[in-house]
Formats: sequence, C-alpha cells, structure tokens
Amino acid sequence: MTEKTALTPATHTTPPAKFSHGVKKGNILQVAGQVGFLPAEEGKAPTPAGP
Repeated sequence: MTEKTALTPATHTTPPAKFSHGVKKGNILQVAGQVGFLPAEEGKAPTPAGP
C-alpha cells in the first residue's frame, strides 16, 4: 500500500477539520475543488490566479 501524505503549504492557512490542500500518494498529487492562487503576500487576502 502506498503511503498518503496530506499537504498544506506554509503560505496557506490550515484548512478546517481534517481537510488538506492536497494529498500525495507515491508520485501522484491529488487535489479537489482547489483554485489556483498567486503567491501569498503578507497582510493581503489570497488572490486567485488567472483572468
């Protein structure tokens, strides 16, 4: 069985409950319902990436 690792980048807030921003299983990264954000800037709200 492949080990699963929950991922939460240091630049993001910790999700509520037992959710995570992603899960790594071997060489596969799974994300669900995630929106791309620009790199965090201190003191500013997260900014979605894209047009």
